[in-house]
Amino acid sequence: MNAKDEIIVEMAYFGDSDIRNTIIEKVKEWISVKIIMPEKANVQDDLNKMEVNKILKQCEGYNNLEVYQYSKMVHAKVLHVDGTKTFFGSANMNKKATDVLWETNIFINDAECEFTCELRTQLHLHINDSKKVDKLMYYRWWKAIAEKVEAEHL
Repeated sequence: MNAKDEIIVEMAYFGDSDIRNTIIEKVKEWISVKIIMPEKANVQDDLNKMEVNKILKQCEGYNNLEVYQYSKMVHAKVLHVDGTKTFFGSANMNKKATDVLWETNIFINDAECEFTCELRTQLHLHINDSKKVDKLMYYRWWKAIAEKVEAEHL
């Protein structure tokens, strides 16, 4: 992820360590990172909260990370970088989605594209309609582990 200024991630399901570690790396490079996640996911809710809590813990002391919980189910799979690059589609951002389930995403690199402008507007509307996370989220650790095993082996 070649970001210079800002990354907005809107995803239904967190759980992939590569994505988590990349987000942490970018925050520590002082890139502004905004995460939009569902307040209550339809599946893997405890796993989501556990993974995002790991990001929050690893980035403690950095003021360039913001996490938002959207009150409705977020089913998006979007990475929006520097207002110009967008990666989105049907695939959750993990190896299983692309290697096993054969889902796909597309990449757009055009700041002037009508789609890019509209998407950025929608992401900011979601942020405005969300609750900012200001402390670690409650989750059931045993359920998060079970959800992780299930997600990796289904």
